[in-house]
Order: sequence, then C-alpha cells, then structure tokens
Amino acid sequence: MSDVKARRRRDVLLMMRRRVAITAAEHRSHSLDDATALWSLQLELEQTIQDEFPDLHEEQFGLWAVEELSYEHPPGVLTPGCSLCEAIAAEVQINLELPQAA
Repeated sequence: MSDVKARRRRDVLLMMRRRVAITAAEHRSHSLDDATALWSLQLELEQTIQDEFPDLHEEQFGLWAVEELSYEHPPGVLTPGCSLCEAIAAEVQINLELPQAA
C-alpha cells in the first residue's frame, strides 16, 4: 500500500474508532440494548488498527482508555457533550449549558 493510501486508511480507522467509541460510551451511559454491539464493533476496529498499524496501536491504546472514560456519565444524569442527553434536553427544552461567569 502506498504511503498516501496507508495514511488515509489509518486516519479513517482512527476516525471510525473514535466515533464508535463515543457512541458506545453514550449508549452504555443510557443503558441502551445496542451498547454491547457497539463495543464489539469498537474492539474490531481496534484489532484492525493493531493488525495494520501496530506501533500506532501501542502508542494510542492507553490514551483511548482515558479518553473513553471521559465520554461516559452516570445513568439518569443529563450531561453536556453527550449527544443522547443533548437530544433529550432539546426535546423537553432543558438547557444543559453551564452558566457563563460574569
């Protein structure tokens, strides 16, 4: 694979992994049934990254764990930054934004 194609493949895999990781964490936080399927997809993407880009996987793995924790929140707590919470808040017209300091 050419360097350009390899970089493009790497970037797409990283982007997909991040999107799936965020979605999986949000679905776990809301106890949705498909959270396990999303987590499995995340693991498959991470395995593909490990197979195709082992150095990148080794470099990123610890960072992913820390980042992933930041996406989760306690069930029942509407949280800014969670797309599901923001959709719920918009539907019931709740403002999730923190007040700005004067």
